[in-house]
Amino acid sequence: MSRRGAPGRWTLFLALVLGSLLPGLVSAAPAQAIAAPGSFVRVTDTDPIYVVIGGAAVHVDSCAPLGGCPGVQAISSLAGYAAVPANGSFVRIQDGPSEGFIGTFVGGAVIHLDSCAPLGGCAGVVGLDSGGAAAYMAAHPVPANGSFIRINDGPAEGFIGTVVGGAVIHLDSCDPVGGCAGVVGLDSGGAAAYMAAHPVPANGSFVRVANGPYAGVIARAAGGAFLALTDCDPLGGCPAPVSLDAGGFADYVKAHPIPANGTLLEGLPSQGMWVVLDGEREPAVVSPAAVAVNDASLDAIPILTTATTGTGTTSPTPAPPGHRRRLRVKMLLRWEWNGGHTQLVRLRLGRHPRSVTLSVTCRGKGCSRSALSADARKLPRLLVVLDGRVYHAGDRLLITLRARGYALERIVVVIRDGRIPRVRLS
Repeated sequence: MSRRGAPGRWTLFLALVLGSLLPGLVSAAPAQAIAAPGSFVRVTDTDPIYVVIGGAAVHVDSCAPLGGCPGVQAISSLAGYAAVPANGSFVRIQDGPSEGFIGTFVGGAVIHLDSCAPLGGCAGVVGLDSGGAAAYMAAHPVPANGSFIRINDGPAEGFIGTVVGGAVIHLDSCDPVGGCAGVVGLDSGGAAAYMAAHPVPANGSFVRVANGPYAGVIARAAGGAFLALTDCDPLGGCPAPVSLDAGGFADYVKAHPIPANGTLLEGLPSQGMWVVLDGEREPAVVSPAAVAVNDASLDAIPILTTATTGTGTTSPTPAPPGHRRRLRVKMLLRWEWNGGHTQLVRLRLGRHPRSVTLSVTCRGKGCSRSALSADARKLPRLLVVLDGRVYHAGDRLLITLRARGYALERIVVVIRDGRIPRVRLS
């Protein structure tokens, strides 16, 4: 049998073995170079075009506003490009209603800037068409949790905060949170606009106190407040909490001590459902919107004490003066309740304009399907229809008053279990 081909095979095998032992003998394929910011790239044999911003390839919807996307580079794949542009990169929208918009990237999201002056002139800004910008910003509406921002000018110059559930929480010190790595500068106008649009963290966000007497405490956002948790096991371990320094946490808790009215909570593992009203809680129906917390953490919110039966009269609190004339119609609602059932005994209106109309809508298991409405001529009949109606705990009534030349008035009525309904102007 001939073995003339064997030496070649042994030579190849030896080269492979030596290459595994001595990597320098066999060179690997060079990594794909990342194109410079502002460059246009396209994956070979595909149609989409991307512009490079901060190491990421951002999809372009139209090349027309971008000079036709000159010098498009063919690349083998998007491997090596970042998922989102680097913090502090700048983008400008080149067309459409938002033409001239300039923003900076923070944790993957674009935050609008009122002025580039405090930010070194927004050096290296990259243009993007309006369609591409809209698609990117819709996919990345808020910065990633744990991103840091600094205000570079104005009365709040030097302010540093971290992002929690879309909101910016002020930090007293960066030392306990790793020095605020990757902090991005914002101008005061851009920062104020963003923070006004995102005043409190999204429900369900987790935070962890990094230092001080409460170091290690984990809390969850619910209705704008942070509820301290005593056990993370029922909550999947409280994944990815954002670190806050002790001072920043204390300041936020002081400003937001209790969840907003109407916040729904679910205690785990009991699966008890609660709704928060004026710092107290009462049983509620099951809702997917409820924020899950461990049962023991609910002890911080007292249970609403109720009477079995009772009667009472409510009236909405007048709203503060505004620019338009207010109706200022006196409304009295008389109630009787027995456990979870509440009857509207009588609804009466005081003096009102002739053009007034009143409508009543109701949501809940004790509500009829149709809304009720009447103008001034038919108003007495509507009031008779409403008298005597029975509602269930958890029902919500919206009473709307309209009149020509006057500001619209809305009254929200929340039916409660064993207690006089809550009435407020919306």
